[in-house]
Formats: sequence, structure tokens, C-alpha cells
Amino acid sequence: MFKIKMYEAFSSPTRSTMQSTACAFCEVPAPRYVCPRCHAPYCSLRCYRGPAHTACSETFYETEVRRELEERSGGDEDTKRRMLEALKRTQVRSD
Repeated sequence: MFKIKMYEAFSSPTRSTMQSTACAFCEVPAPRYVCPRCHAPYCSLRCYRGPAHTACSETFYETEVRRELEERSGGDEDTKRRMLEALKRTQVRSD
């Protein structure tokens, strides 16, 4: 599959660093966004959701959903169970 390259240099990007780099996925100059997980610069949602970045973005979404579920301590148990089942199905599809 695709390997995710960690972009530690972009952990706290500035306007000048973003303008001097290219999109990590399509090489478009001056990307406008940075992945919140791997800090890779990207230019569009198409690149963020593209096959070269899927492993990172899907892991990020899963982590955020799990964190939200953990924060909701008084939630309905059936709703939590259904959400965890949906996450498991998503994980099986991405493997």
C-alpha cells in the first residue's frame, strides 16, 4: 500500500513555509492546508482524501470518533455499540 511520510517540519506551519513548499500528494505549489495528524501540506480535499493519504486520514477520523465516544459518559449504550460496530466495519474495509 502507500506509505505515509511524516512531515514534522510542518508541525506549526507559517504562511511563508506554506508558500515555499508544495502539496505532498500532487506537487501543486503553495498548499493551503496541513494534515492535523501527519502535518503533510496539501492543497485540496481531493488530495487529503486521496489514496496516498487514506491510511492517515482514516486513522485520524477513527481516533476522533473514539475520543468523542469516550468523552460521552452518559450516552446511550445501544448508540455506542452501533457506532463501534460501524467503526469496526470501516476498519475491516480499509485493511
